[in-house]
Amino acid sequence: MKKKGFFSTFCKAFFLLIFLFFAFLFALLFRASFPSGTFSVSSPFSVTPLSSSEESAPLRRLTGRDEETRAIWIATVYNINYPSRASLSASSLEKEMTAMLDRICEYGFNTVFFQARPSSDALYDSAIFPVSAWLTGEEGSPLPGGFDPLGRLVKEAHKRGIFVYAWVNPLRVTVGSSAFPSLDLSALSPANPARLHPEWTVAYDGQIFYNAGLPQARELVAEGVREIVKNYDVDGVVFDDYFYPYPVGNEVFHDEEAFALYGNGLPLDDWRRGNVNKLIAACYAAVKEEYASCRFGVAPFGVWKNDDGRNGGSKTNGLQAYSAIYCDAIAWLEQGSVDFLAPQIYWPFSGPAVPFGELVDWWDGRMKDYPSVDLIISHALYLAPGWEKGELSSQVSYAREKRSYCGSTFYGYAALSQGGEELKKEFSSLFSGVLYPRLSPRSSS
Repeated sequence: MKKKGFFSTFCKAFFLLIFLFFAFLFALLFRASFPSGTFSVSSPFSVTPLSSSEESAPLRRLTGRDEETRAIWIATVYNINYPSRASLSASSLEKEMTAMLDRICEYGFNTVFFQARPSSDALYDSAIFPVSAWLTGEEGSPLPGGFDPLGRLVKEAHKRGIFVYAWVNPLRVTVGSSAFPSLDLSALSPANPARLHPEWTVAYDGQIFYNAGLPQARELVAEGVREIVKNYDVDGVVFDDYFYPYPVGNEVFHDEEAFALYGNGLPLDDWRRGNVNKLIAACYAAVKEEYASCRFGVAPFGVWKNDDGRNGGSKTNGLQAYSAIYCDAIAWLEQGSVDFLAPQIYWPFSGPAVPFGELVDWWDGRMKDYPSVDLIISHALYLAPGWEKGELSSQVSYAREKRSYCGSTFYGYAALSQGGEELKKEFSSLFSGVLYPRLSPRSSS
């Protein structure tokens, strides 16, 4: 019995060694099929090698086209998109909003970026900023018939499964130009913070701005953002590209006093960039303190820096947000103060100085090390009629192939009502399939 038991054990061990040998050989052959040593599963039945450039990239967060952000910008300044004019009745405002949301659904969008604060004003019920003149005709007048545009939009959009982001212009107090200046602070509502604290403001090119170099001004902006997230079930807050004003000729932005107080020996340019960085960080913190799942992000100007061979910029030749308007989007990634970036890449593929593809590649490359931050591409829908046919669809298709990509947003809403059936068919094709993202819009229920 002992001999038989020994022989049986020996045979089992022998066959186990044979099995392990062939398993090891198969593994070597399998590895040889993928020189990079890395592979990704693209379907249950196929295995696709990753390119060498993708080996160190984070896992793609967008696992299905139904999860992408498909956003449309709705501008209220100058009554560009909503409302069609100031001083409408509550019933007219509601009618316009319903028609707008119906069209947005019809085209397949799942997110709106609604300009809730175009300047130092509000298209919602605020204890900090006066009701906007673009809504009532006179800044500081009561909400018309009690109609609260942001509140109603959130309610009606969420019924349709549409996300709502409050679009805020953080530092702009008035809109104007050197030809048509708007510099009279006494024309603002007596309750406007800029009128209450003119020392927080700077005039430039016919407009008035809050001075980002002052802690009081940054705190005002952050508290305004906090108020929105606290009082409204918005899914996110988004800033556009306006911070320090775009440069005009040799005009000087007079923040010398603030620089003398708070510059701490920094060069002026670095100090201004630091002010914007502090503003972004303060607003991000305010959002998260009120509602941790609410998202905060920025849609910066498309060009961070032009490549000079040393600075890591894009191979472009355009205005540089880093030096012209003191916006350092890479710093916002590094300091962890954005949930998404939506760079405004408002050029076609054939743009000689700033080609679309180059910038998409650049942003994707810079964001691959920040897998918790979404890349949303901002497209110039309003310029598309002047581009080659199919340009917009090609842009979205190109962006969808990037590892950091999580969606597209289109400026602006007016193009939908002017585009006709051809544009509707284009978006129907782009957005075919399931139309809504992976999460449900925020709800107070």
